[in-house]
Amino acid sequence: MGAINASQRPVMLVGGGVINADAEYDAMHLCEKLRIPVVSTLMGLGAISAYRSLFLGMTGLHGHERANNAFKDASVNLYFDIWLLAAGLTTVLPANAAVIARIKLLSI
Repeated sequence: MGAINASQRPVMLVGGGVINADAEYDAMHLCEKLRIPVVSTLMGLGAISAYRSLFLGMTGLHGHERANNAFKDASVNLYFDIWLLAAGLTTVLPANAAVIARIKLLSI
């Protein structure tokens, strides 16, 4: 948590696992509490409302430029149940990310 708080450009990436685990509220609460901008995979669309000021859009080949740039330029990336290869993000994987945290959600 210290690395996320100390980061100048953190970004949270949410995927379809957030929706499958009914963890939309938890993801939203975390991004708002930590004031972290959020990007989404195609399968994660809807996990964070597009009307939230911290939501930057979808990443990937057909994603939004600002979301792709924020994800690529992030100093810390927080992944919320993402399978990167399936999401088509191999071209925008951050080479300079200092810390990568992956939160695996379990659906019951």
